[in-house]
Amino acid sequence: MGLYDDLDDETCLFCHVGLSQWFDRHLIRLIHTNRIFQLKVIRKFFEQKSDEIGFTDANKNFIMSHGVSSISWTSYKQFLLENVYKSYIEGWEKIRIDQP
Repeated sequence: MGLYDDLDDETCLFCHVGLSQWFDRHLIRLIHTNRIFQLKVIRKFFEQKSDEIGFTDANKNFIMSHGVSSISWTSYKQFLLENVYKSYIEGWEKIRIDQP
């Protein structure tokens, strides 16, 4: 039995507020800048790395939930979650984040 087997599709795995509070309590220093790791760093990394690997803006915007409330999204670009997931895995499955 897996960790997430009992969860339904509406369950939030990573609550933004809770995750942000966790990072506030567990200070992690970034190697190159010596700044403290914050939740916004993950978002910035996703944006930059997505561009680098050629992950499409439409899928990236859908996952990041910005720019998806316009008329073109609500009327024309209604993605199936399975297709977004497949595209995400194809672009990101080879990305590895090494720890020092």
